[in-house]
Amino acid sequence: MAVPIHITGLSDREACIDTFLRFTQGLDECNKQLIASSWTEDAVLDLTPMRKIGLSSGVTSTRDAIVSQTLNGVGSMDSHHLVSNWRVHILQGDTAYMTGVGLAQHYPPTLGPRPEVDNRLLMANRYNVELRRAEDGLWRMSRLTITNSWTEGNLAVMTNH
Repeated sequence: MAVPIHITGLSDREACIDTFLRFTQGLDECNKQLIASSWTEDAVLDLTPMRKIGLSSGVTSTRDAIVSQTLNGVGSMDSHHLVSNWRVHILQGDTAYMTGVGLAQHYPPTLGPRPEVDNRLLMANRYNVELRRAEDGLWRMSRLTITNSWTEGNLAVMTNH
């Protein structure tokens, strides 16, 4: 049974965290609807801090562009994201800011389930997230900045798939 996009009964804090979980689950399952549900229409994804590890990442604006970029990138890979340590600050009105950390394991498409494959990239990232509550009551990310803390494995996995 699939979990619905809009889960009822969550506190604002839980709903903000659920926004990011929709995004990462969408990446891991290559689920366009889940990824799109986590972003505002005017969202910004800032990956410029990833340049320090050699990725030619920049800023992507608008939900449609972010969904396309992430589906064609990480969404097409065998990936697994574990995220935690959320600190959520509900601001005035329907805005929030939160920070968290995560580990993300990446394999080229179809190779993740094969134990003999060592062509992988494990990343530890920090997340800075700005959120807004939409008219339908669902929290969505308006800005996400991802900063890498460390990597282990083959960086080419991110660029050669």
